[in-house]
Amino acid sequence: MAARCKIANGAAVIERFRLNCDGFWGRYRWLVLLFSAAMLCDGVSTVYFMVRWGPGAEVHPGVRLTSEILGPVVGPILSVVFKAGAGIMLAIYLRRIAVYILLFGTGLAAWAAWYNFYGYRLYTPLILYIIPC
Repeated sequence: MAARCKIANGAAVIERFRLNCDGFWGRYRWLVLLFSAAMLCDGVSTVYFMVRWGPGAEVHPGVRLTSEILGPVVGPILSVVFKAGAGIMLAIYLRRIAVYILLFGTGLAAWAAWYNFYGYRLYTPLILYIIPC
């Protein structure tokens, strides 16, 4: 039983990542480009509202902390770089579901960008009422 629950060692993770990386960029180029564009829009919209209202208005704790340390412009940009990098690395590692990861990330980032520019005037998502800010 203990053998089945064994966690993969670092070499196995690196090997799987290396194997899944072969041909990934050719096959998923457009999805990665769309994902990156949506993340860029999310980052620009986050900078926009942070310059107006400050880092305290951010819900994502990592983005808020980075913005409080590095400022309302550099913080969101650095956070977008890390979020996009993590999303692409996850898509490579879990290549079988890379399409779903990239499409979901694209949709979420595009919604966040839209919400930062326009959506906050229209409604507040219910989840934001239970998140302590």
